[in-house]
Amino acid sequence: MTQTWVDAFTRIATESGLDAVDLRFRAQEPLIGIEGSLIFARTAGNGAAFERTLMLLPDSLFP
Repeated sequence: MTQTWVDAFTRIATESGLDAVDLRFRAQEPLIGIEGSLIFARTAGNGAAFERTLMLLPDSLFP
């Protein structure tokens, strides 16, 4: 499942014209943020970190 998400973010990065060297890295970063914030939200009992991560997601894909 994770690879499917990485592939999807890679396609988005490719379509936006990002440098090929950075594509895989940039595709993985949003997933790391999403998954990490989900874990944090669950253990902290507060969804604010997850909501903030989703809000910042477009900026991480298109810096």
